[in-house]
Amino acid sequence: MNNKKDNLFSYLKYVITTVFLVLNVIAGQLFGGFGRTSGFVLLTFVVLSAVVFLFENWFKISVTLTIYHIYMLVFAAFCTLSSLWAQDSSLSTLKGERILDIAISMSIFYMIYSERHKDIVNTLFTIMMWSGYLIVAYEIYFYGWSQLMLLLSETVRIHSDFLNANTLGMVVAYSIVINYYLILYRKTPFWQSFPLPFALIVLAGSGSRKAITIVLLGVVLITFFKNFRGGKLFRKFPKILISGIVLLLAFQFLSGLAMFEGVMERLESMLNIFNGNASIDKSTWERLELIKLGWKLFQENPILGVGMDNPRIFSWIVVSKVLYLHNNYMEILSGGGLIGFIVYYWFYGYLFYAYFKYRKGNTELCGICITLLIIRLIIDFGAVSYYDQDTYFWLLIFYLGAKELKSRWNEVMYDR
Repeated sequence: MNNKKDNLFSYLKYVITTVFLVLNVIAGQLFGGFGRTSGFVLLTFVVLSAVVFLFENWFKISVTLTIYHIYMLVFAAFCTLSSLWAQDSSLSTLKGERILDIAISMSIFYMIYSERHKDIVNTLFTIMMWSGYLIVAYEIYFYGWSQLMLLLSETVRIHSDFLNANTLGMVVAYSIVINYYLILYRKTPFWQSFPLPFALIVLAGSGSRKAITIVLLGVVLITFFKNFRGGKLFRKFPKILISGIVLLLAFQFLSGLAMFEGVMERLESMLNIFNGNASIDKSTWERLELIKLGWKLFQENPILGVGMDNPRIFSWIVVSKVLYLHNNYMEILSGGGLIGFIVYYWFYGYLFYAYFKYRKGNTELCGICITLLIIRLIIDFGAVSYYDQDTYFWLLIFYLGAKELKSRWNEVMYDR
């Protein structure tokens, strides 16, 4: 009876967390922007998760201050302090408050999931996958199947009425990568992969270059780590070669489909940056100009920057619009200088160190964590992510992954 009760509470938490992640993406469209209403709704689901956790544990809680909590609190403090030298102090203060709000929410999720069963990280990856697939379903419902297929047939990119196309594409891309991992490693049942073809269609409709990059990197890295297990790379070279050929043929087939024509054109335009004789589209040109601006601001203010979220004030100079810099590295370097950059990115270094040190605890888990962490870092070249709630949920999963690897590594050492 207790096991049934525990399972019920666990499933309730998983469902609530999944809905929270979905709303975190689409709340702006549902509630007319990311304001107080959407914030209150998201907070409600965080509180619901906490209530379920309290009932599950008979109102016994264990409050722990970890390196993950310290990381978020220190970064929130830095954002707020940067208002002292910012041109517009309110922008920096608001970002500090935003990070602090996220830290509180993530601390609750940490409390809920940190002491669960050993496979909790894979459970959280599955939750992330299904949250993306639910957004795919909502996307199809929002546009209608016939309208969506019409847009694809005309190679027209999905409009931003429902959701920013890049955000949509990236959310769907992560679901596809996780699904591929589950198929390859976990022998996931068919019904869990049923939404995969629909996700590919929505991914094509998003026209997102970042989304295509996520899928390509994810599939390649997961396949590599799958074959690299045991370290006998030379013996497994034929298998790796065959896997590479299969993936290349699959990519060539998909890129030849009409529905992927638009996104492949956008990807080609991005690659034209490296070809001095080729033209680039307006979006790519703007991003390059914003990166140049960020580098100039960093050179002028290398230690502390111009204040967090303040680079957007200067964007008008180069693109005649108020925009963030579309590059997380430049955004933080120009806004927070070297100090801000270290305060934000040191935690990523800590995670890589932990994965390397405890990699023998579970090579499968280590491989997927490293894969997704590398993808997150690469995507930061084309997106500003430091104030997104999903960024810190990913970091929560990565941190729990490091803890799980350490626990399993200790078990391996003890058995010896």
